Amino acid sequence: MFKLLKFTLKAKLILMILCLSYVANSWASYDPTKPLFGTATVNKAKQHSPLVLQTIIKKNQQYKAVINGKLLSQGDSVLGYKVKSISVNNALLIKSGKRIKLSLFTNYQLVKSVKK
Repeated sequence: MFKLLKFTLKAKLILMILCLSYVANSWASYDPTKPLFGTATVNKAKQHSPLVLQTIIKKNQQYKAVINGKLLSQGDSVLGYKVKSISVNNALLIKSGKRIKLSLFTNYQLVKSVKK
């Protein structure tokens, strides 16, 4: 009887180790930054844009933009686009009459306006 009890304890221990390794493996594939509900929507037209506005900096009363890793001022060029203007949240670029407005906050929408 003692041998049977010892065998069942070993079997339970092995089973518990297998279960824990399975759970640990499934946790490793879980993305903790993934939203719990819903999915993120991305504007597909902007998804393939070769220009990426990374940040805007205010220096000496002038705005500068970091686009594709390059610090640019008004009048500079990147990938054939000339920087027309830079404001606090966006940069306007022009190339042969085509205008592109890059924004830091692409998903921002005014949902409701409250009057006081």
